[in-house]
Amino acid sequence: MTGWITTGIFIISYILQTTLIYKIALFGAVPNIVLTVVICYSVTAGRERGAIAGLAAGFAVDLLSGGGFGFQTLMFMYVGAMAGMFGSSIFGKNALTATVITGILSLGYGIITAIAFYVTKQDRNIGYILLRQEFPSALYNSVAGFFIYMLFDNIYRGFYRRN
Repeated sequence: MTGWITTGIFIISYILQTTLIYKIALFGAVPNIVLTVVICYSVTAGRERGAIAGLAAGFAVDLLSGGGFGFQTLMFMYVGAMAGMFGSSIFGKNALTATVITGILSLGYGIITAIAFYVTKQDRNIGYILLRQEFPSALYNSVAGFFIYMLFDNIYRGFYRRN
């Protein structure tokens, strides 16, 4: 049951990411809702499920974006595995942990993505990307992460309480 709900949340997050989320841009930065959902799910579900969810979400993003294939798949998988590891074993599962982990991993994702763009000569202004897009986006993701984590936490707590 929770698998279908989680899949639905991932699909809705991708639809929001590609359609409406650009309407709420602040200073040119937009949250990466799909990445935030992967992180919050991973904090809730653990390292293995987080890596699998990240792999699936990254694959979908790669498949549907039309860009270079494979980069997002690997990045999302690693981010999912790290979020699950940090959330499950090191810090414990709570909304503050999810918010902090979302901010840190979103920033790491943004830095690696900016470096990849710089190395592949897709964008030469790495300082601008980091200061004007990735740092604000990581902050935005942290705020969204608090609410998305609460959603997953309520879904799983309600599911396990009934069983």
